[in-house]
Amino acid sequence: MLARLALEDLGVRNHLGTAQVLLILAAVVPMGLVAPAVQMFLSCFAKSFKEAQSYLGLLMILPTIPGIVAVFYPMTNRPWMHPLPVLGQYAMVTEILGGKIPPAMSMVGATVVAIVVSALLLSMATKLFSSEKIIFGR
Repeated sequence: MLARLALEDLGVRNHLGTAQVLLILAAVVPMGLVAPAVQMFLSCFAKSFKEAQSYLGLLMILPTIPGIVAVFYPMTNRPWMHPLPVLGQYAMVTEILGGKIPPAMSMVGATVVAIVVSALLLSMATKLFSSEKIIFGR
């Protein structure tokens, strides 16, 4: 007979309330601006559909790097991490899941950096789209 083991039996307790879910959303939603901007900018460099798929396939690994590194080398949350687009969101979500509230300036700073990065990438992609080479493939 298989015994069912719950997380509470292991001593893991994680109760997410409405406040924690809203904080996590506030930390992660700005990346919703950066991700399509990066994808659009990188896809402009592809010469074919397959090449674009390989670029974007490698790009999908980027958000997992902080989690993988944290498994082998525990990262402590430092203020310098918060403005970095992927690492900052990881650090803030880790803090929130740990029961701490990240400083408001960190949340605002991460959001501003995400907006600026996405605006820069979109403006560079727009400049690339003005070229006939990108549009017509010449």
